[in-house]
Amino acid sequence: MNKKEADKKILQYKEKIYGFALSKTSDYEQAQELAQEIICEVYISLLNSENIANYDGYVYRIASNVFSKFIAGLISNRKQSCIDDNPDALSVTDHYFYENNKKELETLKKEISYLSQRQRSVVYLFYYEKKTVTQIAKELNISANTVKWHLSDARQSLKETMIMYENVKIDENLAVNPIKFAFMGSSGTIVKKDTEDFFDTRLKQNIAWACYYEAKTVSEIAREVGVSVAYIADELKALVDNGFVDQVDSSKNPKYQAKMVISDIRKNAGEDGVYRNDSSELNKKIAKKLCQDYYKPIFEAFEKDPEHWGMSCPNNDVNFMKYSLVLLCQNFLQSGSVNAGMEKLKVKRPDGGNYIANATVANDWQELNGELFPDWIMGYMMNWGDDYYSLQANCRFTDRSMEWKDQVCFEALVKFIKNNCHPDALELKEYESICKNGYIHNNQVQVVTMKGGNKSPWDQLKEKIAQFDSVITDLKEFGKQIDEEFQKGVLQQTMPDYTKQFMLLLNTDRIGQIEVIPFILEEMLNSEMIKPLSEVQKKAALSILSL
Repeated sequence: MNKKEADKKILQYKEKIYGFALSKTSDYEQAQELAQEIICEVYISLLNSENIANYDGYVYRIASNVFSKFIAGLISNRKQSCIDDNPDALSVTDHYFYENNKKELETLKKEISYLSQRQRSVVYLFYYEKKTVTQIAKELNISANTVKWHLSDARQSLKETMIMYENVKIDENLAVNPIKFAFMGSSGTIVKKDTEDFFDTRLKQNIAWACYYEAKTVSEIAREVGVSVAYIADELKALVDNGFVDQVDSSKNPKYQAKMVISDIRKNAGEDGVYRNDSSELNKKIAKKLCQDYYKPIFEAFEKDPEHWGMSCPNNDVNFMKYSLVLLCQNFLQSGSVNAGMEKLKVKRPDGGNYIANATVANDWQELNGELFPDWIMGYMMNWGDDYYSLQANCRFTDRSMEWKDQVCFEALVKFIKNNCHPDALELKEYESICKNGYIHNNQVQVVTMKGGNKSPWDQLKEKIAQFDSVITDLKEFGKQIDEEFQKGVLQQTMPDYTKQFMLLLNTDRIGQIEVIPFILEEMLNSEMIKPLSEVQKKAALSILSL
């Protein structure tokens, strides 16, 4: 078989091979190692084979043979050296605890690896090297009473966890069914790295999820994710150092809890596979009210103004500008207390970032995308320089992905405009980025622009919106009722205190939240307040540049 065909087959079977490895090992780290060995063996075999009739059977036979060799290697300690180098390598003698129960013996071996480094050392020296308490105390430079305490505590911990294992649900066990963060983002100021940059390994994601709902010790986290303490120590430290996990006490065996907002929407999928927001019906109610009482008079005033409140776009398309007007006007419905509350929840990062981190949980095997989340919105994304201010949001009404990093390229657009829209003024990467994101089409700027330099679009519209103060005041009672309904739902949910504070703030001044915008646009389209956008306009929609 030629290399191109072999590469294609490896990609086709990659996930199946990992699933096989995980089912055989029930251990995240070992599954990755085993899967790599199987993939290498399959790839070499494919390159040296022709006319394979049954690929499934062919790959399965190779996987089974590699697995047998893998287990033989573990048993003979081929991959292991000592307790400090690899805590999983502890070899329990036959007479220790569970003489005739291999399953419990294997569980016990793994449980010992989840003990703290000091307790692993004490247990190893006492039970494996048969040293006395006095000898251990001298070797580890601790008192004999401390050795006795560690032995007693380790025995109790092992006893409790062995009993606990009998009641563990497989689908909730991260060692067997690890999660992944399908979407990661932030609310606040990013300098160098965003949430997804710090959670660059699946292990870090599972560590944060393991200690999300309740604070846990390192050993408890290790046990939850099915990876020994030695392997998670550095990953956990990185999360703590960067403010994603809090050390909640200063004891000798401290507990840790994730300090971020993690949403588990896996149970919100309908029969069609689409994930729907729990608060969709209330958001639709808000959208209907706002379209009638707030946006209808705003649109009328906007249309009458020949200057269109300082906005402009290709062909001065009023319909296209209305999309951006919604993005701006939504924010005027907030009292300001929400922003003040959010500031208190933001975490200052070592790189200078100051934001609330958020993530969405999915099962390890799930592939999620924007089409499965009709209510999604990403924004406000703001950038500014000495002579410009940009604002953008993405949702299903814009033809842009849920990822934001490649889309924030307004600096290149400003450079393009200031050089009379000449492509040669930009580097190739810059030009490609603004074309790809739809900011220009046929070298014509597509986004809504405003005159104002580095002044924010909100500041520029303050005087225009002031004429609707009485309308906004009349909406306050309606908004209060909506907030009470939202917050009642929040209080009934089980979630960490940090997340609960965030959710309560997010559901204050709810009628002015950006999350309502997709529902507003949908209501406007249904009631013909706005018209659908062209394919070119969708790329640049909800993007505003102040120059």
